[in-house]
Amino acid sequence: MKRNRSLRTLKIGKFLLSLCRIGSPTVFIDLLAALPNLGILEHNLHYLDEYQLLGQLEHLCSFSSRYFTVSEALDHRQSYKNIRSLSKHYNMSQLHVAWILKDFPNLEYLSLWRIDNTQPNDPEVFRIIGNSLLKLKGICVDSVNDRMDRNI
Repeated sequence: MKRNRSLRTLKIGKFLLSLCRIGSPTVFIDLLAALPNLGILEHNLHYLDEYQLLGQLEHLCSFSSRYFTVSEALDHRQSYKNIRSLSKHYNMSQLHVAWILKDFPNLEYLSLWRIDNTQPNDPEVFRIIGNSLLKLKGICVDSVNDRMDRNI
């Protein structure tokens, strides 16, 4: 990756770790940040702090992940205006979906695996979404549940 700074698309599987040793997630994120043309990133690495990654990769427009770690002290004042397409392949709460819609104000396409509807509806979800300027053109939820779909 270091030698090909013109990369536009990068798909990284979890088997990357068996091919090479990465000293720390921060070093890996710095390596990705040094790719100025990288517009599309897909990864399956469970140890990355994706909010840190997205904060440093301001040139990304499309991001896909099978893992997502959310810090307890996450500052939702951060905005990721560059991301137009976001794909998350795991179960997430309705509140997490609301924060995504707020934190990614220019999001046009959102693809999710499943939205957890086991918790009662949280009024905070509707407040966050109601105060967000949504530019969504498409949303896909892979794991369908009628009650969940109506609520979201």
